[in-house]
Amino acid sequence: MKFFALIIFFAFTLFCYPQKSFELDLEIEGLKRGKVELKFLGFNKSLWSKLKDGKVKITGELVRPARVVLRYKDIFSRPFYIENSKMKMVLFKDTIRGNFQSNKPHFAFNFSKLNGSLTNDIYENFKIFESRNKNNPTFEYDLFNYLNEKIDQYSGNIVFVDIINELYSRQTYLNYAQLIKLLNKLDLTNLDRKSMMTLKDNIKIYRLFSVGDVFPDENVQGINGGTYRIKEFLSDYTLIDFWASWCKPCRAKHPKIKALYSKYHENGFNVIGVSNDKHIEKLKLAIKKDELPWDNFLSHTLYKDLLISSIPYTFLVDKNARIVGVNMTTNEIKGFLKENLR
Repeated sequence: MKFFALIIFFAFTLFCYPQKSFELDLEIEGLKRGKVELKFLGFNKSLWSKLKDGKVKITGELVRPARVVLRYKDIFSRPFYIENSKMKMVLFKDTIRGNFQSNKPHFAFNFSKLNGSLTNDIYENFKIFESRNKNNPTFEYDLFNYLNEKIDQYSGNIVFVDIINELYSRQTYLNYAQLIKLLNKLDLTNLDRKSMMTLKDNIKIYRLFSVGDVFPDENVQGINGGTYRIKEFLSDYTLIDFWASWCKPCRAKHPKIKALYSKYHENGFNVIGVSNDKHIEKLKLAIKKDELPWDNFLSHTLYKDLLISSIPYTFLVDKNARIVGVNMTTNEIKGFLKENLR
């Protein structure tokens, strides 16, 4: 069967070493025609292609593996990695829970396997290892050895920077010294400026504001005026949520945080929202639309002092403002509260 192939040659100009090409054979079950976007995460770059009979071949030039998503209208795939190789993927619609604007089910693209991308295989295998072993008492030891071995095997693959960044930002499983040891094994010579800045910021945050440290008690601005201090709103355990009205991933988390708040608030759990919105009216509208029952504040200074360059970003602190968790998932927070609040 013949199918339309739109070939677009695309090059990141942020790098200077020799370029090669990638080829992604894509099929979307249930669709015949339309435009699809291959969006490069972390860069303001996209490739647009036209489907014919539900198929398209996307080609381009990369100088390092890249994390991307596919989009058709308002339907997105989960992120995955592409590299300079011949790859094949079949996508299908999957019903998932409502987004931050509605509790009605909506669709997302899912895929069982991306063939031909070693980088994606490395990342997916890491997530499988994490999921299967994270409850083991020796998991920290096992994870360090697992990553140490994989980095020795694939030392030049940029995906390990993303994995270490993820572990830095969440401050779970591995300590600062272990992450630095893994990081020192990587070749960062050709890492792009944005990824390097994110990595440096995460390292600084981990060193200055990690689990066990005291969260800074700074002034924040009330959305209706007035100046307050963070410590005035602390409960037995408080989630400090850095978000903004324009941040879709932030607002997508609100339903789950609201569920935790509703269940545990009377037992000593609180939430504080801290935004860096430039337009307070947009923030107020988002708070009203998302029906947030907790206090929200503005503070550009706190973002700067904590070196927060991307959101959502959260700290879970105790009544003394001591940090007990950073960027925990809602399931992890739920487990913690269930264990520590009676």
